[in-house]
Amino acid sequence: MPRNFVDKSLWNTQLAVNNVNVPTVGQVNSLFAGIGGLPGAPVYGSQGDLGKIICLSDAEAAAFSFLTNGTLFGGLYQLVQLDSGATSANALVGMAAYMLDTATGGATGAGGQTYTVTDSAHALSTSLGVGVFLNTITPGNFGFIQISGKATVQYTAAVTDTNIGDAVLFAGTTAGTFNAVAAATAVTDAVLSTFLGNAIQAPANGALKTVLMKLAPWRY
Repeated sequence: MPRNFVDKSLWNTQLAVNNVNVPTVGQVNSLFAGIGGLPGAPVYGSQGDLGKIICLSDAEAAAFSFLTNGTLFGGLYQLVQLDSGATSANALVGMAAYMLDTATGGATGAGGQTYTVTDSAHALSTSLGVGVFLNTITPGNFGFIQISGKATVQYTAAVTDTNIGDAVLFAGTTAGTFNAVAAATAVTDAVLSTFLGNAIQAPANGALKTVLMKLAPWRY
């Protein structure tokens, strides 16, 4: 089963990690109660579950994937809320999730305190990328993003470089997509602050391809 970094177990749902889109945090755990083969599956749910990180092996991630939204790989996954003011068209499979420092209707810093993410159009800065969306989440609802490991990302329509091993960057204003630049690219502040990881598959214009995410899991 998934291994957790916090006190309570977060079990896989029938909908799979990449198909969670619920209006209350409690529903994430309440979905587990009727799953066969999981004795004692928890039925609790609390605000404390928000922000929980689970670690999946390759085998677990594949087993817990909703294939319509793609196959998941070994890595770290975090339960977050998509801000109610986000644009859903920029928060699809493989697109970039950004930390929202001021949540809708909240005080400054509320997004960071409550694990609220948003899309590229509402990010305060292109340097505040925190992960990759795994499925469509209704603005205001809760779901998982991936924050580390092998992930599938959506590339921009005009990728700068297309080689395996390229540095993959949050592309910022280009509708939540990612860009790739040559491994020999100079490490400027702009590159360092938007770095996601390195291309496992050759980047391609407008395509979904795999990347080795190297974001530090404690960043958000």
